[in-house]
Amino acid sequence: MNFWHYFLKVIIKPNSAFDTLRDDPKRLKYSLIAVFMLSSLYTITVIGLAIQNAHTAVEPFLRVSSQEYYKWQVFFIFPVMFSGLILVSGLAYLIGKLFHSKGTFDDNLSALGFAVTIPWYLTWIVETIGVVLIFLGVVTHEEWLEAISRSGFWSSFNTFYQLVPVLWYLVLVYLANKRTQRINLLPSIFVGIVSAIFFGLVMFVFIR
Repeated sequence: MNFWHYFLKVIIKPNSAFDTLRDDPKRLKYSLIAVFMLSSLYTITVIGLAIQNAHTAVEPFLRVSSQEYYKWQVFFIFPVMFSGLILVSGLAYLIGKLFHSKGTFDDNLSALGFAVTIPWYLTWIVETIGVVLIFLGVVTHEEWLEAISRSGFWSSFNTFYQLVPVLWYLVLVYLANKRTQRINLLPSIFVGIVSAIFFGLVMFVFIR
């Protein structure tokens, strides 16, 4: 088994992928590759936004102006992603122990590395296409923000391409916790919801 085998299997057969991954001695390596790859791709996209002097659509939580935010985000995508993964894996592991989980911290980290990254490739693809169009002069960043703020096709598309990954993310986080911790349905749902919300909040605070 290699990284790409697990990457594709999590998309097609997540339950089977997480079961197999649990017994793979290289599971932590593959998990970190998944996080490293998405972080690298998003960093490249954010560099493109920073070069274009784009500003965030939503006011940042951090005390950085929306006009300068992408220039700073380039430097903290990696630490936020990796620290978020470690923290959510620890949280899921500790909560799971309350329900007599059979999994380990390493089991959680290896599965969640795929679960919290794969759905966001959908948003990365769309947003990177947007950055390319901005570079080509097809549309400006301000024109795009204006288009998605008005009701109509682009506003609906903007909602759709962000909603689908969120739902997929929730499902994968739940399945990752259930298959690695091997606990009953309701505890699995509880651990999955808490894990998904926690990691989502970390991303929401830092990533724009």
